Parts: sequence; C-alpha cells; structure tokens
Amino acid sequence: MAKKRKTELDIDPTEESVAPPAAEEAPPPEDGEEAKGEEEEAPAASSNAKKIIIIVVGALLLLGGIGTGVYFYLEKKAQEEAQALKEQEELERRMEELMKKIPKIPTYKMARFFIPLQEKEGEEKFLTLIVTLELNSDKVVKELNKLLASLREAIYFHLNTKSSADLSGEKKMRRIEEDLKIIINRNLQTGHAKRVYFLEYIIQ
Repeated sequence: MAKKRKTELDIDPTEESVAPPAAEEAPPPEDGEEAKGEEEEAPAASSNAKKIIIIVVGALLLLGGIGTGVYFYLEKKAQEEAQALKEQEELERRMEELMKKIPKIPTYKMARFFIPLQEKEGEEKFLTLIVTLELNSDKVVKELNKLLASLREAIYFHLNTKSSADLSGEKKMRRIEEDLKIIINRNLQTGHAKRVYFLEYIIQ
C-alpha cells in the first residue's frame, strides 16, 4: 500500500502559531520639543507677573499721591485756621485796649411805657416807648432808682396829653426827647441827664 503524501493541508505540529503584530506606539517626544513647550509657557507666566506688579505699583503710587495731596490740603487748612484765630485774638486784644481808653458812659434804662393818646372820638392809638438816659455821673443812678415811680408818672401824664399827630415825625420826636430831659432833670439833685434816647418809639 502506498504511503500517503503530505498534502499542503496537513499542519506540522512542530510549527508555532504566529501572534498578530502589535499596534505601533507613538514615538516619545524628543527632548528639543519638550524644552520648546516649557520655554513658551515661561514667558507667558512672567508677563502676567509683570502686569500684576505694574498694577500693584501703580495703585500704590496713586494712593500715595492722593494721601500726599490730602495731607498738604489739611496742613494748609490748619495753618489758615491758626492764622485766622491769631488775627481774631489780636483784634480782640486791640479792642480791649481801645475800650479801656474810652471813658465809660453811665446810662439808665427805663421799663417800657404803654401810653394811650388823645385822638378823635372813636379812634384809639397808643404810644409804646422805651427810654434810656445818658447821665453825667454814676451817682445819678441811685437817685433815679429812688425817684423812678414819680418820674414815670410825670412822663406818662406829659405824653398822655398828646395825639399821634403831636408825636409823629423826626422833628417832633426830637422835641419829645428834650421835653423828657427837662422833666427828669427838674427832679434830680446829684447830677443830670445829658441826653434822652428812644430804644423803642411806636405809635399804633
């Protein structure tokens, strides 16, 4: 019997199975490319840091400028106020010296008068009056205090006989001043009234 020949379909058991080829791995980046990437990142970080420093320095300079301006403004204002206070004190000192040189004038103020006037029938008018006397001596003040009631009565009855027409106008007011001075001085012994002033003179 003839031996069977090996056919191409027969498999040699001694032959090992061949594994499929593995996928190719990407080659690692060369050292030059890595260095290039690091160099590109470094300038960007440095630029940001410089910007931050510039902003901070600018803000500090701005705040410093504002602070300096405010300081000089407040300093100037304080100097102006001190100068004004000094001038005011100097003015007050001069006024005090001047007042010492001016002789003190004795005066006497009477309480307000409220006097009805003689008007036509059916009309009513009143004189409201405050009298101040300029005296020639301080001694007269004590005497006026003693005679005050009788002096007020004499003034009241003198003006009560007048009408509003008798008392109106600058010239008539001056005349009333003279009349009252005569009435007051007629009763004084220690001195006299130099002038009569009206602090209030109202006809209504």
